[in-house]
Amino acid sequence: MKIGIYCRVSTINQVEKSSLTTQKKMGIEFCERKGFKYEVFNDVISGTKINRIELGKLVEKLYNKELEGIWLYNWDRLQREKRVMIYFEDILEDTKCKLFVDNIERDIINNESDRMDYEFRGVMNNLELRNIRRRMSVGLKHKLSKDEVFLGVIPVGYKKVNGKLVVDEMEGKLI
Repeated sequence: MKIGIYCRVSTINQVEKSSLTTQKKMGIEFCERKGFKYEVFNDVISGTKINRIELGKLVEKLYNKELEGIWLYNWDRLQREKRVMIYFEDILEDTKCKLFVDNIERDIINNESDRMDYEFRGVMNNLELRNIRRRMSVGLKHKLSKDEVFLGVIPVGYKKVNGKLVVDEMEGKLI
């Protein structure tokens, strides 16, 4: 059996902190223990996005029967939003592929316990996404109140003048 090891992080910062490397290592160790062949797919993109380059390649290989399963470190590596969950469910139903999450084979289509875990984690992932966005918003407001640029990027509607952020009157009107 050949498995697609899917690894995802949201930011380059997470890549630098070795999260992708850790996920990949764990996936490879799992496949080697089980005697599975494998191919690794890495994305650096939000879990809210459906259109991901590497996930797209993995899905294409599932539909072409080049892969027979997917390994995920955790549910949140795949999705953080209901529409991504629905997209993934369709893939599982169409391809009848195996799914391994947390090193356990899962069947979210036919097994109520696995389905409940998937749904529950989906709700929790969505709540965590909301918390992440809230924290980022608070951090942005704090940085802006101190005339600092957030993550080196000047937000839309602002411009930098003499090292300080000020409202850009032209863009500010559009917003």
